[in-house]
Amino acid sequence: MPTYTPINALVFYAAHAGAISGMAISGWIVDPAKADYSQVVGIAAAFAQAFDQAWDNTAPISVFEGEAITAVVASDFRLRGPGPLAYPVYSNPTSWAQAAAACVALILECDAYFASQSLVPPPYPTSGLLQTAYNQSTGIVLPFGAVNPSQVVNVPGVNVPANCKVIATFDGVVRPTTGNEGTYTFGYSIGIGTAYKTIVRTATLAGASPATLPFSYTYEFTPNQISGLNLTISALGILAAETSATDSLTVDYASLLVEVVSL
Repeated sequence: MPTYTPINALVFYAAHAGAISGMAISGWIVDPAKADYSQVVGIAAAFAQAFDQAWDNTAPISVFEGEAITAVVASDFRLRGPGPLAYPVYSNPTSWAQAAAACVALILECDAYFASQSLVPPPYPTSGLLQTAYNQSTGIVLPFGAVNPSQVVNVPGVNVPANCKVIATFDGVVRPTTGNEGTYTFGYSIGIGTAYKTIVRTATLAGASPATLPFSYTYEFTPNQISGLNLTISALGILAAETSATDSLTVDYASLLVEVVSL
């Protein structure tokens, strides 16, 4: 799906949240692999794009509008999400134009009712989020016996002004590269280059159980712990130890989300 610049970012995000809720969560979800949700996330983005274009207003939204967008869209899709997800029509924003316009019309009519009653909902609260940066990778091999960690995912172009904090989330799935011999100790952290900036966390794969291991690590840097322009934040991984063999580990896929927040 081509890169899309929202007309109104809050409207786009609220519509996407509603579409995800309605399409993807019709009951219990138990799959911890992020990649398995890529199709439904993309379809929700196509709907959110259509919704943003139907809204077509850059003015700040009210707290009612923000909550209503998510609720209306979620209800519209609940128990009747699109399928099969691979059908390309569902990933085309123009396919959702009429449905999105109908949801927008309902919310705007509510706005008109409030105005007729001289009611003015408060503005939607916004955070001090300055930047969001993201990257992902697949098939990164962590060799046996390495002294320094491998850069599993790099997120370049991060600007961190003074007196700001950074929230970084590193997650993915790791597995033995060949066979399932021994017990593996997998270490992972977040840093700059190959230099650790956070505590190294560890996870253990014991033989063939489990054959793969999902992991997740969110770290909130304190203000001024890191700062500067055009930084590259790195998600780091290392095969810290293995018993009975000298095999490598493979990070099947991983992602790193970086958020820069003003105080």
